[in-house]
Amino acid sequence: MQTLLQTNNDSIFFTKYYLLDCPIHMEEHTTYNKIEFIPAVLTTDFLKISELVLRTGKASKWIQIDICDGVFVSTETWPYVRKVLPVFNDDFELPSWDTMNYEADLMIANPSQHIDNLKNIGFSRAVIHIGSESVANLLIAATKLTSYDIEVGVGISVHSEQSEAIEFLKSLVDTNIPHYIQIMGIENLGVQGQPFSDQCTKLVDTYKSLYPNTVIQIDGAVNESNIKELYDAGADSFVLGSYLSGYGSVSDKIQTLKNLLY
Repeated sequence: MQTLLQTNNDSIFFTKYYLLDCPIHMEEHTTYNKIEFIPAVLTTDFLKISELVLRTGKASKWIQIDICDGVFVSTETWPYVRKVLPVFNDDFELPSWDTMNYEADLMIANPSQHIDNLKNIGFSRAVIHIGSESVANLLIAATKLTSYDIEVGVGISVHSEQSEAIEFLKSLVDTNIPHYIQIMGIENLGVQGQPFSDQCTKLVDTYKSLYPNTVIQIDGAVNESNIKELYDAGADSFVLGSYLSGYGSVSDKIQTLKNLLY
């Protein structure tokens, strides 16, 4: 007997029943070995990526780029132009690609149809979201990412169908695809500066209980007021967007968050 998340309009609640066709697997895969803080950029301007890399310096080994198509989410960001994704050649280079690792948060519809093109951008990790296409097609996307040595992140929000998330996670375990979970801390995906959703912490706690050896990353509205509760609930990695906006040292801001945890 296992716990499965379900959602309604007001809250997240839990029911227990036998998952005869969808057993929960506790053995997981991950490349993480410590708490991570990942600066993120959501922009239509490619130069903003370079600016964030320069601001970040050695404060983080990772940058997350939010890629929004204007279809799966209302926002459209680089590299989409009028909901069209340009073709990338294999000689395309992200800023400081030889010293910085990049993660793509693919807030796009039908990611399985675009992986063969997007992989040329040079990402080492990519998040694909529950609800962006069928579970079967998400597995195709994950298989393609793995074939290109890109680690798979599973994006889950408070509005996701949690039964689909668990089904997809099971399929990743069954096919030995390394992966991690990214839980969204906001309700409206693709928009920075939103308030933190209290239901996020409940999701972290539940998924960490179901998958204790899987890294859980939080993306959206992470700040000084909630990072400790997220950490205590089981979060391992934190994506920082609006918290790092404006001026100031990225290193100092990350250190402030670290001081609240250690």
